[in-house]
Amino acid sequence: GSATSNNSRLRGLTVVGINALVGRLTMRDGSPTGTVRFDQDIPASSPLIVLYIPDAGIRFENGIYVSCPTSVTLNLLYDGGP
Repeated sequence: GSATSNNSRLRGLTVVGINALVGRLTMRDGSPTGTVRFDQDIPASSPLIVLYIPDAGIRFENGIYVSCPTSVTLNLLYDGGP
């Protein structure tokens, strides 16, 4: 679903896969059909994954739309929109 609704820059994230399911984390620009800006496999029962995105981060002009399994705990570090 929508994490932000305005111009945002993703600076980093934390991910925890809390069960044995393997999943995929996809972030799109603004909507479920927007341009894919970030796409990553999430290993089954993964420990804490911390990712910092250098320099200016990843820009999402229309907000950050996230798709991931419900078994994943995700925290986004971003600048911009609410």
